[in-house]
Amino acid sequence: MRKVLYKNIIVQNPFEESFQADILVENDVISLIMKEIDISIANEVIDAADKIIFCGFIDRHTHGGYGCNFNTCDEQELQNYLVNVRKHGVVAVLPTLMTDSIENINKQISLLKSIKSQGAKILGVHLEGPFINPLKKGIHPSEYILSPTVENLDKFDTDFIKVLTYAPELDENGAFLNELLKKNIIPSAGHTDATYSQAEKVMGNGVKQATHLFNAMRSIHHREAGLITKALNDNDFFVEIIADLQHVSRPVLEMVLKLKPKEKILFISDSLPISYSEKKEDIFGGQKIFYDGAKACSKDGTLAGSSLFLDDIYKKVSEFVSFGDFVGFASKNIAKSLDIQGFDVVKAGMNISDTVILDKK
Repeated sequence: MRKVLYKNIIVQNPFEESFQADILVENDVISLIMKEIDISIANEVIDAADKIIFCGFIDRHTHGGYGCNFNTCDEQELQNYLVNVRKHGVVAVLPTLMTDSIENINKQISLLKSIKSQGAKILGVHLEGPFINPLKKGIHPSEYILSPTVENLDKFDTDFIKVLTYAPELDENGAFLNELLKKNIIPSAGHTDATYSQAEKVMGNGVKQATHLFNAMRSIHHREAGLITKALNDNDFFVEIIADLQHVSRPVLEMVLKLKPKEKILFISDSLPISYSEKKEDIFGGQKIFYDGAKACSKDGTLAGSSLFLDDIYKKVSEFVSFGDFVGFASKNIAKSLDIQGFDVVKAGMNISDTVILDKK
């Protein structure tokens, strides 16, 4: 049995102060965490005083990277992304498929659920569209937008869909939402023009999350609150945030950090295929987007996703977000929002592949 002992490593658990410990790993599973472990019980001893270990990031909203576009990629491009994103501290992902033809979405779902990943694990699919409000479509192609009906949902291969973003105000009788819940698909309100009362209604009936809060939804108005206000006021509601300081400015992000319970904030990348590629322009959502080194936009200036991965986003916010909190926002909370166990703390019984060990900085 292979026994590796990490001596004096710094453990960073979500929302906690870091501490130093010894960690014994047996056959790739953490078996013991103590202040001091005798080196005689290990086959290999690593002086990890300059290392930090934490539960790996889970990116629940990413469209790709390294040239891989989940809406168009083949197996080789997908494997390349999964291997490389692991280097950014991401141990698991929900590949996010945007609005597209029914045939192509089903084709890509089939690929995603069949892949045996050589890097980050695939936990399921986040289907962002096509059940969105055309008024808030953002970069999504309007020709493929569908009404949120049970009949339309049944046209898709739903057994690998973990999260589905939709505009709840278009589901007038609630049948679409009921079907999502019946299929154990997590509904997320996004690309929506929902009013406060419409948001309040669905939040009381099973919608517990919002997709990239502030982006592609009705803005806050002092006489018309909208979904954003309801999401910020509801302490049981998860909110995705693209914290790249492009999609949400620092003052607004700081407001969210003050208003929301820490346990309900989800940091996502919303990364684009152009992220970590050599391209300065690309086709995304059927239209050309342009990357200027800071942000990616369509020709008319519509902001697409982010060019950053989660580790890059931490560098952007590290002045006012502690690393312990960031791990909570990008790991523990994500797992909780997806009903996944095991990402609360670094602990015995955890597979070492679900953690990240990096140089302390």
